[in-house]
Amino acid sequence: MLGSYPEKRIQAAGMDDLIDKVTQFAMEHGESCSASVRCLAPRKPPGFKRATENLYFKLVDRTAEKRGDAAA
Repeated sequence: MLGSYPEKRIQAAGMDDLIDKVTQFAMEHGESCSASVRCLAPRKPPGFKRATENLYFKLVDRTAEKRGDAAA
């Protein structure tokens, strides 16, 4: 059985804004993941492929670390 993957349409002002929004979406997803980004514009902006071809998010739960710091 194939799993379902979360999807989101994002409109960004530039490459940095796009990466920030994709990163935020990955954090909301809450698990390590890779992102596939498609540009729906007729022409991709300069640097789009380089900025989006290898997006992988290895999210780490740091709440346990924070609890340990609070107990110390």
